[in-house]
Amino acid sequence: MAVVSQAKRKKSDKVFRPKKGGTESSRKHHFESFSHRIAKLNIDPIRRTTRRADDEHDLSTTTSYLKTSFDEWKDLNLSESFHAFSRELDPLCESLPQILHHADSIMDLLVRYIEKRDALSLEPLLSLVSHFAHDLGARFEKYFARTVRIVCDVAAKHPDIEVIEWSFTCLAWLFKYLSRLLVPDLRPLYDLMAPLLGKEHQKSFVSRFAAEAMSFLLT
Repeated sequence: MAVVSQAKRKKSDKVFRPKKGGTESSRKHHFESFSHRIAKLNIDPIRRTTRRADDEHDLSTTTSYLKTSFDEWKDLNLSESFHAFSRELDPLCESLPQILHHADSIMDLLVRYIEKRDALSLEPLLSLVSHFAHDLGARFEKYFARTVRIVCDVAAKHPDIEVIEWSFTCLAWLFKYLSRLLVPDLRPLYDLMAPLLGKEHQKSFVSRFAAEAMSFLLT
């Protein structure tokens, strides 16, 4: 019995040492790039069989990505800035046809609040930009350059690392949704992204994230 007790005690004295690098799933999550995460999704933003731009009846029977996301964020984000934004957006986005009708006003509203650089409200605002682009499809082309410039500026200058990540995630979704418009000629997009790709001095990870956001367009 004494021998058995001693063996158990020696076994219990062993210190558990976790394997270096964490689990396989955590390592995969940590190192997975923006472009890889976006590219895995099966999204075809330009060719939408249920949303023909010239079919107003079809549009009226579809759900708005912007409206759906906005309703969720109103419950999740209670910051003063986003609450003020919500009061202004609410009457403009009750349906997809209404969103199309008020597209200019919605774009101006999004830009105005993004330019405030309030970290507490930037996650929903940047998310709504990409959903707005998803709703509009090819119609978003008129706002594309303006959007990329403002989001790039936030990514390059904001001190909060989470805001930087949200910004590049927003850009990656924009590129995904508008890929069929962008891929035939990437030079205009490159000109917009050039300040983040080395034309101007940037933090190394900012340039890397910018390259990753664009990378799947080249494959």
